[in-house]
Amino acid sequence: MADIHVQRIKSALKKLFDGRITMSDYDGKPDHDREMAFLSRALAAYSLMFLCDIDEDAAGAAVTDGFDDGGIDLVHFDGDSGILYLAQSKWINDGNGSISQGDCQKLLNGCRDVVNLRLGRFNPAIRALEPELKAAIENTDVRIVLILAHSGAHPLSAHVRMDVEQFLKEMNDPSEVFLVETLDQARIYNGVASHAQRHSISLQIMLHQWGHITHPYAAFYGQVDATSVAQWWKDHGRNLFARNIRNFKGSTEVNNSITATLRDQPEHFWYFNNGITILCSRVQKQVLGGASHDSGVFECQGVNIVNGAQTVGVIGVIGESLTKPVEQARVLVRLISLEQCPEGFDKSVTRATNTQNRIDNRDFAALDPNQCRLASEFVLDGRQYAYKSGDADPDEQSGCTIVDATVALACAEDITLAVQAKREIGRLWEDIDGEPYTKLFNDNTNAVDIWKAVGIMRAVDSRLKELAKSDQSRADLVAIHGNRFILHRVFCDPKVRPFRAAKADLTELKAAASAATEVVFRRVVDHLNIHFSGAYLASLFKNLNRCRELNIHLEQAGIPMGPPVGQQTTASTSGGQQRLLFDEPQA
Repeated sequence: MADIHVQRIKSALKKLFDGRITMSDYDGKPDHDREMAFLSRALAAYSLMFLCDIDEDAAGAAVTDGFDDGGIDLVHFDGDSGILYLAQSKWINDGNGSISQGDCQKLLNGCRDVVNLRLGRFNPAIRALEPELKAAIENTDVRIVLILAHSGAHPLSAHVRMDVEQFLKEMNDPSEVFLVETLDQARIYNGVASHAQRHSISLQIMLHQWGHITHPYAAFYGQVDATSVAQWWKDHGRNLFARNIRNFKGSTEVNNSITATLRDQPEHFWYFNNGITILCSRVQKQVLGGASHDSGVFECQGVNIVNGAQTVGVIGVIGESLTKPVEQARVLVRLISLEQCPEGFDKSVTRATNTQNRIDNRDFAALDPNQCRLASEFVLDGRQYAYKSGDADPDEQSGCTIVDATVALACAEDITLAVQAKREIGRLWEDIDGEPYTKLFNDNTNAVDIWKAVGIMRAVDSRLKELAKSDQSRADLVAIHGNRFILHRVFCDPKVRPFRAAKADLTELKAAASAATEVVFRRVVDHLNIHFSGAYLASLFKNLNRCRELNIHLEQAGIPMGPPVGQQTTASTSGGQQRLLFDEPQA
């Protein structure tokens, strides 16, 4: 059967990508060599289509395979979902084997060069993507998906898996930025088969504790194991969302929250998640299970997930990497049969289920009376403080937002909160009755101190933009990813530290902050280039232990360290006991 699968995959790839992939570097070479190179490149392009909402022309144009490709056969940045895709593909004509350790190592080493923007070693196809790659690497919210695609029937070898696991451990400390997707013969075959019937995906779904609605239109609802959802993604990828308004967006505040629940509290997943809505051209319950509503198996034809794409994507992408058993997690699923529905009903359901307003942690902060008080104080000072979602952001001369205030106060407070502000600011607003929120916003917080803290932050950011253009190696990446660490260090400067004092003048504070920024910046760049030359800086500056180490280095270099004078450094919960701000990652 393997030979049949390979031949069908080959036929599908030729139909999809013939004339869409550059092959000029194989002009004059033997037909066999040209075909093998085309199939390998087409495999990379199809893998991108499988994982990303992209058409054949765009997927073919993303291929970078060729001399000096550094092991990277395809590059694509999906700005909508915030995902950078880097692929290594291998066409195996007899269908045996998988990606070799050597090919895998080339991809991993090439990826290290890409994330540090060392693009001089690559071919023109990759170098031409420098603006796109720079935008992706400089964006701290972007995730990077490495694709290992091959037409072999064998799994990755133990050595390849070990190399990949070590790479992920190195790059994903402290937060998950890099993901690996492996597309083998079976997965590719299922994908090309479902692509041929893009709107005719069929699923066999087991619902636990199921119920049904008969009027006015037939629908079923119940719980589905997360492992089953992961299998849907593995078999069909983004084809599941063909008619959804939203595709899987990768790393977002909501998706990170879904990931955290799945990782830390899988048994609570059903309670915390909004669930999945699936439109089906037809739904039929199997006889298996009889009349019992404990569990039932449903044959679903013409499947399309119109709400819950983020839930499915998160479960599918990170499910296999979780240490806790995902089997404990269940998801609420609705199956709506369109068989007897009027024309256009599917579009109405899709629109309605995707236009509900989402509540962010920032919205909970707006419930704190202190925020309303601060807004009033800003008005009395002739300025504006935007703290509610929907408030227009004021320009820098006339005011600031709650985001500005939170980042500035967190970086002024201590290294722990500075890192949290960089890593996931939403966690700082999660609980308005306890730490870390109450360390930043409490009865003693006032508009004047916030305005001075934000002014210092803006002075630092302005100076960092200038320093990013210096000739120091990776200066631009340090200025972007290390901005909150550097801001914290600037707040520790003796001339900036007493910013809360009544006599502290903002103009003088900003000048002192600008001068301190250059000193800290150059020390940080030098240290990182010596000790962390291959590190992915977006991850490093979200790692509390790494930032503490860097803090100690700067202290030893004679740059002052410690919380600003006059700032409270502890706060209590309502029970009067100290509580851990958040779990610290292990270095």
